[in-house]
Amino acid sequence: MIDKCQYGYIKDRKKISWLWLAACIVIGVAIFLAGYMLNHNRANVFTVVAILMVLPAAKRVVNLVVLAGKKGVSRQRYDKVVRAAGDCIVLTDYVFSSVDKVMHLDFLLIRNEMLLAVTAPSRQDTHYLKKYLNEIAQKTGGYKVKIFHNEDELIRFLQKAETTKSNEARDEKVREYLRSLAV
Repeated sequence: MIDKCQYGYIKDRKKISWLWLAACIVIGVAIFLAGYMLNHNRANVFTVVAILMVLPAAKRVVNLVVLAGKKGVSRQRYDKVVRAAGDCIVLTDYVFSSVDKVMHLDFLLIRNEMLLAVTAPSRQDTHYLKKYLNEIAQKTGGYKVKIFHNEDELIRFLQKAETTKSNEARDEKVREYLRSLAV
């Protein structure tokens, strides 16, 4: 299983959600049929347990709905950004939500008290995305936010940017906070 914000997360999460959803349906139907065969009646405790299998299935359906239409980055793009990032913290396949929207970033880098984001090609409200990331940045201690529309813009920025040593402990706390927000 691939952890949140790592290469291949979206594809892996979709596959796992489909498998769990199928398992919940099969187990629920099997429990119901077992109860029906034993009691020759639908009104029994097996029916109640089978109905309760809807809860974990619903969780998987929500995962699939949130990730619907989202695609992970290709291996070539990922390798290209990781090479250019150097010692930055790189989060990829980053899907997160606010109260209003589900947002998707192909890359989110943490470097020199900056959050460098590359938006995914899906249609998104970039203005809202930047506003929300700025709110997150303020909660994490005043990190600056810069949004790019493709990885080439990000790489050009990284090549021009200063390579000063950042506070690794602080960056790691920000990384954990950002991972906690990911779907």
